[in-house]
Amino acid sequence: GVVGMRDLIRSFLNFMKSSPQGIELRPVNIRNVLSNTLNALHEDIVETDAEITLPIDEIYVRGEAKLLEQVFQNLISNAIKYRSPETKPKIDISVKPFKQYWSILVRENGIGIDKRAA
Repeated sequence: GVVGMRDLIRSFLNFMKSSPQGIELRPVNIRNVLSNTLNALHEDIVETDAEITLPIDEIYVRGEAKLLEQVFQNLISNAIKYRSPETKPKIDISVKPFKQYWSILVRENGIGIDKRAA
């Protein structure tokens, strides 16, 4: 799962670099992206009683909303799926300034990555 997510993010970044004319980068509200993502995952979130913490501030990044939603959907759904069965998923999404950019952090209490796979 982690390798697949890493490949998805690398593909996304390569796509953004290689074909800027194929996608229009616009200001995207991260809270709206996360709201749409949580709506898409609503059943899984309710079923597992997942606890998800979101950023408080309205943060805008340059990007494409649907692609960002896909990345967040994969991250959150993996956090829900790859956990101990007796553990309630806890996912914390935060945004911090980093130079002239934003750093988006996703922390979760899943089973982690086997050191042999990293």
